[in-house]
Amino acid sequence: MIKWIQLFHVFDDERGYNILFVTNRGLVYGFGSNYYGSLGLGHNRYVREIQEIERLRHKNITQFFNGDDFVLALTQHNCLYGWGLNNKGQLGLELPNMDFPFIKPELINPENMENKSIYQISCGYYHTMILTSDRFVYGWGFNMYGQLGCGPDSDIQNGTIFRVNFSPNHEIKSIYCCPYSSFAITSKGEVFSWGRNGWYNLGHNSSGNIWKPQLIEDMTVVSEVNQYKRLYKELHLLGSGGFEEVMNYGNWDEDNVYNILMELCSDSLQNILQHKPQVFGRQPEEPMNSIEFYISCHIFKEILECVQYLHELNPPVIHRDLKPDNILVAKTVRNGRFFKIGNFCLATVHQDSSDKGDLRYQAPEVGRGVVYNHKIDVYSLAKIAENIFGIHLEDKPLHKYSDNEVMNKCWLKLTEILHSMSYYNWNHPHIPGPHWTDRPECSQDQVVLGPLGE
Repeated sequence: MIKWIQLFHVFDDERGYNILFVTNRGLVYGFGSNYYGSLGLGHNRYVREIQEIERLRHKNITQFFNGDDFVLALTQHNCLYGWGLNNKGQLGLELPNMDFPFIKPELINPENMENKSIYQISCGYYHTMILTSDRFVYGWGFNMYGQLGCGPDSDIQNGTIFRVNFSPNHEIKSIYCCPYSSFAITSKGEVFSWGRNGWYNLGHNSSGNIWKPQLIEDMTVVSEVNQYKRLYKELHLLGSGGFEEVMNYGNWDEDNVYNILMELCSDSLQNILQHKPQVFGRQPEEPMNSIEFYISCHIFKEILECVQYLHELNPPVIHRDLKPDNILVAKTVRNGRFFKIGNFCLATVHQDSSDKGDLRYQAPEVGRGVVYNHKIDVYSLAKIAENIFGIHLEDKPLHKYSDNEVMNKCWLKLTEILHSMSYYNWNHPHIPGPHWTDRPECSQDQVVLGPLGE
């Protein structure tokens, strides 16, 4: 029995969307378009029902990564598996028999990376770059534009894995792949780029392909987290839990204006919600099945945990502009957490009486000019949940959501939670009933929400 999902990964292909997830029992399941065999089942037929990927059973997978037509999975024990298409060597494996082009999960030989521990993985359309714990960079796959950084004579078609050389030697801190190009940032904050440069998009004064890593001139990145903690009280409060890493680009402090470079995220909740019905094969007005409801509960629970982190700081931080556009999906998943809160330009500590923010998600007390507290974020979360679950709290409650009795009970409980999160009785105490200050804390919502996702 699936009790909870430890990890899930959503990605698209030319035919639609795919979902992979890992359960509490270490089993891996998938369903979706499967156009390139990217569910690891050895075929490219559409998978409409959840199907176990047996080759990944009990592998302790911690992260998934995907290119255009292939998927990689990293395990707790630093083993890397790949599946999907490999016609361009994008899996780091020998070329397949083209009569059976869709590869099931296979272990990528760690000896090809000198048995080193993997620190970071990034995928382009048809190539992969690996950063190891000792700060060396390896790559494999398609090299038509030089995106592997190993020269024009290394158009890899046979699964060969190359080590990328940086001259002079530099300690690499992070890597990032675009569809046909690659980037690396050094521990000193210098930036290298290579690959397709037809539109000068790699920062070099040349429109030709860049076949080996080249340093981008006049771009230096200096990590100065402490400086921003001194300058911004709220950044000090948020710390690493809110922003992962804050960096200062050189010469960005002109005219006493400081700019903050934060983590690049892969998507927003807004985009995910636009495609969610299609992923689960239903029309927007149709009820969810139990799988979609289960995943939606986990999404909302993780968002509640993010906001709870802000509210439990001393003093509490109020975001003031929570909405699906400002909830981001991490590009590199750590500790099984996918969602991050972004856009803190309106965030404040303690209390405030500003009426800024998106009116669609803004608590009523903000517009009334009263002194409010962090409960305005709780109201915004209720409005976000309306989008996640397709609920309209102002409509007459449904007595029957679906033909599934368990789903009906869960749905009624969910609507109760969301109604409590959106209290705003202005005539209190003259008219009995809960006041906006009676909205529950995010931690209370999680306690009630938890059983719904089981």
